[in-house]
Amino acid sequence: MTREEKDLLQEKIKQELTSLEREIASLKEMTKPEPQGNEVGRVSKMDAINNKSVMQSSLATKEKRQKSLAMKLERIEDENFGNCANCNNPINIKRLLYRPESALCIRCAR
Repeated sequence: MTREEKDLLQEKIKQELTSLEREIASLKEMTKPEPQGNEVGRVSKMDAINNKSVMQSSLATKEKRQKSLAMKLERIEDENFGNCANCNNPINIKRLLYRPESALCIRCAR
């Protein structure tokens, strides 16, 4: 991987991390417990519980992706960075720019 590609990818990862930080903060705010005294009807309460469950799942997914991207950013200067974890061939830069946390090339990911 060339220096220019690494720089481009590093910038992309930083942008993704910034975006994820905002999304995670928003989801954490939305999944906070309801304050006492906010009595709602049974159907509304069931809907609120369902929505909270969906948001918690989304939060967990985003936090997992955040960790993965942070690890990629730390390892970007490694000699084998950008190589497939399975076949050790270089992962196409377009794939890495689209999904920076990719560990496998297209062929191995199938």
